[in-house]
Order: sequence, then C-alpha cells, then structure tokens
Amino acid sequence: MDFLRPKARHQGGLRFLFDCGSIGPAERATIVLQADEIGDCRWVSPAEADELLSGPVGRRVAQALVAPTSTTVYLEDGRPVEGVTS
Repeated sequence: MDFLRPKARHQGGLRFLFDCGSIGPAERATIVLQADEIGDCRWVSPAEADELLSGPVGRRVAQALVAPTSTTVYLEDGRPVEGVTS
C-alpha cells in the first residue's frame, strides 16, 4: 500500500499493488487482453521492470519483489515508512 501526497499536477491518494503469485507459460497463453482497455502487455524480469518503471511506481514494485509473502508493505511515495510495520 503506497500513499502519494498530492502535487500541483498529480492527484494524491492511496495506491495498491497486489502480488497474485506466479504463472507459467501455459497460463500466460490463456490471457486475453481487452483491446478497449489494454493496448499492450509484456513479461519482464525484475531487472527489466526496474529499467522501465520510474518514480514511485518503480520503487513500489521493487519493494513488493523483496517483501515476504503474505505481508502488507506500507509505503509513502514508494519508500518504506519508518516505524510502520505490518
């Protein structure tokens, strides 16, 4: 869970990222994209995601990748909040 403070050109609020586990090639092949909602999709390694994602989104994903399973991570602007634990 990530809290973003409002800025002049960006709305603040809570952002949630859910870890839904891993899927294999057979499951990936069954995914159907909703053309009206999603223009493209790709699978990348954590290192590639780090290169592609910037700012709070990249930090949020990086924190999720190192968090223990079944744990809620509390972030502010994609960074851990000192003194707040799950």
